[in-house]
Amino acid sequence: MAEAAAAALALIADRPSLGALAAARAKATGAVKQGIDEECAQCAGQFAARGDNATAVRVYRQLIGRQEPQMVRIVALGGLAAAEGNAAVPALVAEVESKDLTAEAAARNSLYNLRGPVIDPAIVSAIGSSSGKVKVKLIMATGERGSAAAADALVKALQEQGPDVHREALKALKNVAGPAQVPSLVDVLVNASTAADRRDASQTLALVLKRSQPPQIGAVPAAYQKNTAAQARLSLLEVMGQTSSEQSLPVLREALKDSSAEIRRGAILAPTDWADAAPMPDLLDLAKTSANQSLQVLALRGYLKLVALPSQRTDAESARLLAIAQAAMADESVTKEAKAAVDKINSLVKYK
Repeated sequence: MAEAAAAALALIADRPSLGALAAARAKATGAVKQGIDEECAQCAGQFAARGDNATAVRVYRQLIGRQEPQMVRIVALGGLAAAEGNAAVPALVAEVESKDLTAEAAARNSLYNLRGPVIDPAIVSAIGSSSGKVKVKLIMATGERGSAAAADALVKALQEQGPDVHREALKALKNVAGPAQVPSLVDVLVNASTAADRRDASQTLALVLKRSQPPQIGAVPAAYQKNTAAQARLSLLEVMGQTSSEQSLPVLREALKDSSAEIRRGAILAPTDWADAAPMPDLLDLAKTSANQSLQVLALRGYLKLVALPSQRTDAESARLLAIAQAAMADESVTKEAKAAVDKINSLVKYK
């Protein structure tokens, strides 16, 4: 009976009915109270739909208490964000600290969906004043929002000792960093202490450079020339390969002649991921002249991969380039690969 009455009052959704719901809620316990809470949330939603956000906010704030049922709190958090906007940010940030993972996810989702010029600064401010898991979750929220305003705060977070903060800041920067953050990301990559850090930093840096117009690639070859540590140089070569910038080609050509076989291998792998055919002559030359058979094979395979890229060449010209590759080396596995590619192109030409 009480639940049916509460449902009827929620449908009416005027101030007297809201007052009656509040009075019933104060006296109810257990399942009855939960049912009334749910109707209060529905009633608040109707007030918000009519433009009475102040009343809706007042009800939602009563329903987000930690003692309230989980589903009621989740509905109330979403309603609060929609009705109150940026003023809801502190409550949502507080909920990010919750041990209730479902409610925490709902709060993060609400932070993601909030819009307005003051939202991102509010989240950035919260990042600066928080620590531990809360900071990690807020950093994740900036990445989900694609908040460019958070980029400098995330770069600052990279300097912290906590591995979770560092890792999530790098991930978030993939979505929010721009040209201004490139030098800092280069430093992070060069100074990375673990393979995982180097991998994350190189991926983030490459994505940021691809987004930059024009690409701010100059800092990467400069860092390669300045640093002699093999792991740092290999990561920088990888970034140059992923960005496919003409500015990087002189450094890659120099690296192909390096005294270290490891660096030469990295310099072969980098142009293998190139977006166009520019490094093809360098790879073919190395395949023909290198005394290291494994590097010859690697260079030739890289050459073949570039030949296969979409281009304005005719099929016959591509077949000719593949035939050159086939003749460049007697390694059985490579010649089979080249022959298969040539046969495929020839079949395409035949049935055009």
